Amino acid sequence: MPALDYLPWSSGRGRHAAAAVPPDTPPDAPPPAERPGWTGTLAIREASQPHTVKAQPAAVSPERAGYVYGIPPGGLNEYNTQVGASTQTDRKSLMQQLYEGYLACPWAWACVQAIGRTITAGGLITDFNHDTGEGSQRIPAKPPPVLALERLIAFCNPVQDIRQLCRNVIADLLVFADAYIEVVWWGDLPVALYNQDSPTTSPVADEHGVITKYVQVTDYGQRAEFTPREIIHISLDSARPGVFAVSPMQAALLPVTAWLFAAADGKEGFRKGLPPSFHADFPNAAKEQEMRRWRDQYRTDNLGPRNIGNPVITKGGVSLKELQQGRIADVLSFKTQCRDEIFAIFGVPPSKATVIESGNLGGGTGDAQDKTYRIDTCEPIAQIVLEKLNFHITQQAFAITDWHLKFGSIDYRDSLIIEQIRDMRLRNGSWTRNKYAADIGEPPADGGDDPVLVDRQNLVLWTDMAALSAAGVAAKSGANQLPPSASPPSRKKKNSRPYPEPDIAGDPTGGSPGSDDDDTGDDGDSGETARFWQAYKTRFAAALSVLPAAETAGDSTTAGTVYALLSRSFPAARLAWVRKARWTGPAPVPASRLDLSGRDTWAASSDGTAARYQARLRRKTRKGGHIKPVILIRTPGSAKDVIADGHHRVLAAVDEHQPVWAYTGRVRSKTGPWDELHASQLKGNR
Repeated sequence: MPALDYLPWSSGRGRHAAAAVPPDTPPDAPPPAERPGWTGTLAIREASQPHTVKAQPAAVSPERAGYVYGIPPGGLNEYNTQVGASTQTDRKSLMQQLYEGYLACPWAWACVQAIGRTITAGGLITDFNHDTGEGSQRIPAKPPPVLALERLIAFCNPVQDIRQLCRNVIADLLVFADAYIEVVWWGDLPVALYNQDSPTTSPVADEHGVITKYVQVTDYGQRAEFTPREIIHISLDSARPGVFAVSPMQAALLPVTAWLFAAADGKEGFRKGLPPSFHADFPNAAKEQEMRRWRDQYRTDNLGPRNIGNPVITKGGVSLKELQQGRIADVLSFKTQCRDEIFAIFGVPPSKATVIESGNLGGGTGDAQDKTYRIDTCEPIAQIVLEKLNFHITQQAFAITDWHLKFGSIDYRDSLIIEQIRDMRLRNGSWTRNKYAADIGEPPADGGDDPVLVDRQNLVLWTDMAALSAAGVAAKSGANQLPPSASPPSRKKKNSRPYPEPDIAGDPTGGSPGSDDDDTGDDGDSGETARFWQAYKTRFAAALSVLPAAETAGDSTTAGTVYALLSRSFPAARLAWVRKARWTGPAPVPASRLDLSGRDTWAASSDGTAARYQARLRRKTRKGGHIKPVILIRTPGSAKDVIADGHHRVLAAVDEHQPVWAYTGRVRSKTGPWDELHASQLKGNR
């Protein structure tokens, strides 16, 4: 059936009304509003590009011969699931115990919340399977099935959003070890996703573990049945895997229970005012009634916060002997030990559960602890959820094979660490100054597109690295081993300054400062310094003489390409400036970097050719190509690029919400012949 741009229903009973639609409803059936018994509303329209979305048939595997742990003879049904035949315990009581422990113990709750929020912080998004993340390949346009999948994610049901649904799934996995998602279908398309209560939902399976249906029986006796395609069953892993798994909450029952007992002891001790333990010795003649009366009086006059400081009063020969002070410190220490055991079972560092203690940093840094938490705890659970969603929804329901669902990533790194990484990239030349500025939202600077290498004392352009390397080789070879043609060339410039004469403290061949020997290792006062520096200048000049001349005006190949491109549409007399500019590209340029302030006055905005250029752009984009590059100019101090040629193509890209494919030339003046280049365009060339 065609992909539907559906809008979910607006009825309070929409979930049950949609579920009541027969799965074999024909595509040409009347709208739901015209169908008897329908209580919700559903708006449906065809996508702009019809595309057949056909659910994939379930894979058929050969039947297995082995039996599944925990399933009794005859299989598993809704009755023996909840008793000892399947789990060796009362499963319903166990689920209730886990749930109450999760609510009563704040550290168990904190661990579950931390993991769920970390995984789902970036939301659930679609991604192209062949995207390497480096930005070097073009991502194709999303086909209609992917757009339909994204609409389902954007509105999974009238009550929850997709983050809440996924977070509840993760909470169910961590507490109960099993999570269920109800899928509501409209024909062959899933139109809604709901969380299904885990403790009251049970699978029905044969002895080999093949599930035939799911049954829900609530505490009120309500009963519902689901086919396997209406339920996505997600389970954690465990030893002796069966239909049900083992959750971290179940593994942490002992420390959670111990923590609850310790918390109860501490609560009772504080309630009584932390009284000491002592022994009261009554005379032999004392009657039971007198001892009981003294005990009641002690409770009234000495126990509780209001009675702190009241003296213990006795008479008739009663003696008191203190056994020990109130040991609340031991209670707190034991609670801390139980807390750490709970953290270890869930795999959550204390800092992620809002516990900041220097003793918990361990041998690594906070960043290393965060990375371990994400890789060892969050990522495995996230992948379990994603594999189920991708198989049942992406592949089986929407028949999508080139795209997948994934959780978006959030950068949790410290701001100082991020700045240190940026600085490192700038210093080693991985980033340019303008790339650095763009990453922090600042405008580019003239000359900031040239990468540099910064060491302890020097700053060198990477384009000069060959010259620096040759000079170093020449210096290591010695001044007397230069080639015959390597005589120092005359490169004097007007008003040029002479080379500085630094103090040479020593060289690799030995010697000590202040000496006047052949190794030039002096303190700068002898004539050996001048001779060494003159030899260095000779070697450096000789190295430069054997290197090819650098193109000071930019990449000559790119400049020639741009010149040839423009010469087809403009007279050569108007293009002399092209070879003097520094060119980069062609590359995609976002519309935010373009000067579009006068677009309404452009001839391209009103000549009626916009639709033709947009159609050409879409045609090229579908084929993975590009239209003719636009020519952009970056003037000194400007944050926007001026359009020298290609106004029609710029408007087409902006209206299609695509970056502009362009060459960018950097010039040395604010204005120039590029500003009026379009006025000299030859007729019939655009």
